[in-house]
Amino acid sequence: MPMIEKLLSGTSSIKIKEQALFLLTQSRSSRAREIISNVAKGGSNPDLQLRAIRYVGMMGGTESRQILDDAYRSTPDPAVKRTIIRSFMTSNDRARLLALAKTEKDQALRGEAARQLGNMRAGAELSELYQSEQSVEVKKQILQGMFQGGFADKLIELAKGEKDPELRRTAIRYLGTMRRAETSDALVGIYASDANVDVRKAIVSALFTQNNAKALVDIARAEKNSEMKKDIVSKLSNMKSKEAIDYMLELIK
Repeated sequence: MPMIEKLLSGTSSIKIKEQALFLLTQSRSSRAREIISNVAKGGSNPDLQLRAIRYVGMMGGTESRQILDDAYRSTPDPAVKRTIIRSFMTSNDRARLLALAKTEKDQALRGEAARQLGNMRAGAELSELYQSEQSVEVKKQILQGMFQGGFADKLIELAKGEKDPELRRTAIRYLGTMRRAETSDALVGIYASDANVDVRKAIVSALFTQNNAKALVDIARAEKNSEMKKDIVSKLSNMKSKEAIDYMLELIK
């Protein structure tokens, strides 16, 4: 242990010091934990600090999570805080991520916490956050978290019921990348009920992303707005499916 401490405080390369840190993570001694904790809190080279934080996240367990929590509270550096947030995800610490997503003053860090909750498939927590969050930008990150977690049902609900058109469009864009029957059906239903032109354009783009020519043809046949129909036809002209080609031939006749 004294040899590793000397190496970490000496002039060896970062790579050698990272290897020494890794060796410490394999030890169960209290002194090894103390050394890693000190490095994670910034008691060394900044690059080494980030590596220590990642190692602590991989170690898991109550003690490691507390080290991360202490490091978060002791640093003003957003880059370090972002790395700690990601390590909270690695260590499966939903409670601290949710707390940060609710209370962190920095919007970018709140958004990062929300995305990491998405990686943990924390659907209930994301729904709770969305209802309490006031920032549109952070809400977009929560929507991304829902997408990352695969929560199509929650995105559909918000695409239908969210009052802010910009956020509805964001939810719709994520639904477009989720190729499931229920997302296509939901998008078609929203198109029929939502009068906002920009939202409708987002739905057309989402269906195009899904390569759902049938839905686009059905919408085009019923669409009365010439500009919207032109947008749909433009998308169909770039699709090679039989439904798209047959419809384009109809228009030519």
